[in-house]
Amino acid sequence: MMSRKRELRLYPSQFVLLQEDDLAGYDSICVGHPSCVHKMVGLTEAVIERALQWGIEINVEIPVLYDTHYAEWMERIESWLHFPIGLVIHDLGTLHGVHRMLHGTHRKITLGRNLVYSFYNCPWHDDILQEEDIDVRAKWGELNLDNDAMIDILREYRVSAIDVDLSPALEDSIRRIRAQGIEVNGFVESPLASTSRACHTLRYYKGVKGQCQHLCEEPIMLEPKQRWNRFDDSLVRIGKPSRDALGILQVFGNTIVRKLEKPVEVSYEIDVLCEDVRYTATSKLREAKLC
Repeated sequence: MMSRKRELRLYPSQFVLLQEDDLAGYDSICVGHPSCVHKMVGLTEAVIERALQWGIEINVEIPVLYDTHYAEWMERIESWLHFPIGLVIHDLGTLHGVHRMLHGTHRKITLGRNLVYSFYNCPWHDDILQEEDIDVRAKWGELNLDNDAMIDILREYRVSAIDVDLSPALEDSIRRIRAQGIEVNGFVESPLASTSRACHTLRYYKGVKGQCQHLCEEPIMLEPKQRWNRFDDSLVRIGKPSRDALGILQVFGNTIVRKLEKPVEVSYEIDVLCEDVRYTATSKLREAKLC
């Protein structure tokens, strides 16, 4: 795989512990979370100023914003726009709100992984599509943004980049999207498996909302044993090849990621390779001196 740039993705609480030397080899950093506003604690103007003083490009990842937090966070986003930051957005409501806020001015906008997906992101996509003909399989295997209508929407909302959990099967889709002038930020570890409004970790530990950030520093590990077969409405044991493809599921708050045995390998070119340390246990980050 060839990439022009490298980006480090991390929580605000991880960023404040970094030193400038820790960012050697990275072209940019992205601070934030794809799905939890409570993990955004510590993201202040001082954090943004510190990154800019180091001379590194900074993007802020805005989590999915539900009604409860939408107005507050739109005000916060607007207060940061005097800085030259990019925004990673994970829901269409926030995308629309930011687009109106910018009034046509230029700002790097990236669609996050909650909005970019393909059936190939599912380990048993062949089983899901087994009753479909070849043409249908090929179409459903494309990225959801790989069509003229979605490209037009990206242009209308001035989206200049997308985040993608990479797969060898996505080569054609990614090539076509990049040909339209959309940059691709690729992830090869810890692909997103699911995002929910309710927090699994908070419920499991019976925590207090808003005082819960420490609860998901270490993941809850899950190993699926069975899956539902839609064709005969039954549970089927997951074989070892599929378990290996799926990986262990790691629960970090309201986000579940797949922990793969090794990073995904692809041969095609992308624009930015993203190293995401948010889905690494804090104890392991301390060993690596990143936290």
